[in-house]
Formats: sequence, C-alpha cells, structure tokens
Amino acid sequence: MYSVGNLILSATLVIMTMFLGSYFTMKTTTSKWYDCIKPWYTPPSVVFPVAWTILYVLLFLFLVRTLDGKKWVKVFLLVMVLIIHVVWCNRYFGEKQVQEGFWVIVLLNVVNGVMLWMIVTSVQMEQDRNIELGLYVPHVAWILFATLLNYGSLQRIQECT
Repeated sequence: MYSVGNLILSATLVIMTMFLGSYFTMKTTTSKWYDCIKPWYTPPSVVFPVAWTILYVLLFLFLVRTLDGKKWVKVFLLVMVLIIHVVWCNRYFGEKQVQEGFWVIVLLNVVNGVMLWMIVTSVQMEQDRNIELGLYVPHVAWILFATLLNYGSLQRIQECT
C-alpha cells in the first residue's frame, strides 16, 4: 500500500501540471492559428483530453511508486518531466512560439530517454521493471508523436503568419 503523503504529493503535482497545461492550451486549440499550423495527421481534438487523462493517471501511479521506493533520481526526472510539460504548453500554445516549443519537446524526449535508460538498466526485480515500463512507455510514445506534430507545425508556420 502506498503512503498517504506520497499519494497526496503525487496527485498535487500531476493535477497542477494538468491545470497549468490546460490553461495554456484551451483557448489556442480552437483558434484559426492552430487550425492553420496543425499538420494533416493531427488526431481529432477529442483524442487529446482522453489521451492526456490516461497518461497523467499513469504518470501519477509511476510517481507514487517512485516516491514510495525512494528512487530519488527518478523522482527528480519525473518532476522535470512535469515542469517541461507546462513549459512546452506555454511556449507552443500560450506564446505561439512553435520553434521554441520544438526545442522544449526535444528536451522532454532527452529526459524521457534518460528515464527509460534508468528503468531498463536498474538493478531491480523484473516484475518491478515491467510495471515501470508499462506505466512510462505510453508517455514516451505519445511525446514522440507530439514531437512529430510539433515538427509538422514548424513546417507549416510560415504559411500561417
């Protein structure tokens, strides 16, 4: 069973990230600017809140497990991931700085790579490793797709300014 303090801390961090990210994205995702820059392979808008809800639940569970296991480097990386999420939402959607957003999401991919490397190479029971991978790999996959979307937007931005 997880400690109540770690559940509360994890929930607070993830919910703050969700709200801050939403604050920057809500107005822009229905704008003409966004309609112009989004690449043709952008999923329907209904996909994003569903995907992000699932991903944030998985990140919450991973953070709780990591805090309970006192895996402090992974905790630090997860907090960095959450911060970078908010920064990306601000740069890409809030400030409409697609190129800056691209470099922020590249940084997020680097942090994700470090996290995956830590999970795969850590000395822990195979079952724990598989659980951590199951909780984190969907996030990595979605961020890679988001990077592709951001890159596609970068290619279209000249047409839309």
